[in-house]
Amino acid sequence: MDLIEKRYSTKKNNLYEMREENEAVQGFVMVYSEIKDTREKLDEVIRNRPKFMCLNDDKNYSHPEAELVTEEVAEFLELFFPFPSQFELKDGETNQFLYLDEMIEFENQTTNQKKNHLIWLFIILIILIFVTPLVVVKIIRKNRNNLPIRVWKV
Repeated sequence: MDLIEKRYSTKKNNLYEMREENEAVQGFVMVYSEIKDTREKLDEVIRNRPKFMCLNDDKNYSHPEAELVTEEVAEFLELFFPFPSQFELKDGETNQFLYLDEMIEFENQTTNQKKNHLIWLFIILIILIFVTPLVVVKIIRKNRNNLPIRVWKV
C-alpha cells in the first residue's frame, strides 16, 4: 500500500491548476494621460500576474504627459512579455496584407505566374531543340560547295 501511495501521491488529480479566490484571473487596465495613475495600475497588474489582460488606451495625446505614459506602457509590455511570441513580426517588419483573403489571392497569383513562366520556358526549350538542328543542317547544305576540299595522300 505504501508503494502505491508513493507512486501516485505526487500525481496531480486535475489537468488544470486551480487559483485561489483572491488571485486575479483577468486584468483590465484603462490607460489615461496621467503618468501616476498609469504606473499604479500597471504595477498592480505586474504584482497579480493575471492569466488574461486587457490594456485599453484612452489617453489624450495632446496632454503633456502623454509621451511619458506611452514610454511607461512600452516598459510595462517589455517587462510583462520579455520574450516575443513566435507569431510576432521582427522589428521593422510589417504585414503586407490586412486580410487573409488578400494574402491567399496574392499567393495564387504568384503561383500562377510561376507556372506560366515554366510553361514558356518549356516551349522555348522545345523550339530550340527542334529548330537548332534544322538551321544547322540548312547552313551546312548552303555552304557545302564553299568548303575546301582536302585530298589525302596515301
